[in-house]
Amino acid sequence: MTEAIVWKYSTERDLARLAERHTLDECRRQRNFTHRQTSVLLGICQSLMDRDFCVDSSSNLNSSFSHFQTLLLTHSVQRSPKSVGIFSVQEVAAIVDFVTHTYFRHFHLYKGIYTPYYHTHIVQKAVNGVQVPQQPRPLADAILHLESPFVAPPLPAAAETGGVAE
Repeated sequence: MTEAIVWKYSTERDLARLAERHTLDECRRQRNFTHRQTSVLLGICQSLMDRDFCVDSSSNLNSSFSHFQTLLLTHSVQRSPKSVGIFSVQEVAAIVDFVTHTYFRHFHLYKGIYTPYYHTHIVQKAVNGVQVPQQPRPLADAILHLESPFVAPPLPAAAETGGVAE
């Protein structure tokens, strides 16, 4: 339950750090990779994620896996200057197994989380530039006619009856 709450409120950066830490622990503890091999594997994973989750990325699972194979093959065969033999055949098999069971198993989840999407907001305006009338002020803010400085004060009652007071 606690893990679900942590995942719910995590940011993309936190999730990326968690994946990186998980890969780093796998390299150090279970595979006994050297620092150079660990660095190359993290670089491959970073390059893979940058390619798969950019805004204009049209990569799918198959193209991503073929790109991963190309990068891994480049670092496992000794043919200078195009490729450098850092990983052995057994290490390549272990890396493919690890990345397949972690990254590619949840590829669509990562794609949904990390790929930025643009949202279009449409604002509708009145036809032919006709504007909507402004909201009238409330009556509580109104000025009484008697209090207005532009209206003459009322005449006294005697003046209205023709000067005859009753």
